Parts: sequence; C-alpha cells; structure tokens
Amino acid sequence: YNSNNIDINYTSSVFMVLVLAKELIELGHSEDDTFKMIFKEFMLTGAKNSDWENFFLDIFGFSVDDFYDSLQSYTLNLEDVIPSSSLSLQQIFD
Repeated sequence: YNSNNIDINYTSSVFMVLVLAKELIELGHSEDDTFKMIFKEFMLTGAKNSDWENFFLDIFGFSVDDFYDSLQSYTLNLEDVIPSSSLSLQQIFD
C-alpha cells in the first residue's frame, strides 16, 4: 500500500485503520478495545521502522501481510467501516 505519492490527504491510511478495526472486531474485540489497541497500545510499543511489523503481530494477532490480504475483500466505501457514532475519544484514551 504505497499510495503516499497519490493520496495527499491520507484517505488510504484512514481507510486502512478503519478496516483494521473492523477485522479486530470480527475477531471478537469490542469496538472501544479495538481502537485502544490501534491508537494506544500499538503506539506505546515504541515500534520503529525496522521492527514495527513484529509489534503489529504481537498486538493484533495477525501479520501485516495477512492484514494487507484482508484489505482486498473491502470495497472502498467508508460507510462499510465507519465506527459507531457512540464511540468517543474519551473511551479510546481513558
């Protein structure tokens, strides 16, 4: 997913984060726990460019390659992956 030269507004990144959340929810995680994993737990690992894929596997339970493969099954429609309106930033970062 090398779209940084095409996607100047990071739409692809947002979509990928929302798909990651959807995949984690499908594995049985609650919506708020899913976003905590993404925006809190993963970010607190201290992952670097050289080892972030290892931390990805440890936190989320599947490889980056498996995640990229799962992206293929999603249409480019934010309505399919948008979180519930009841989710708040406070729930994620508490």
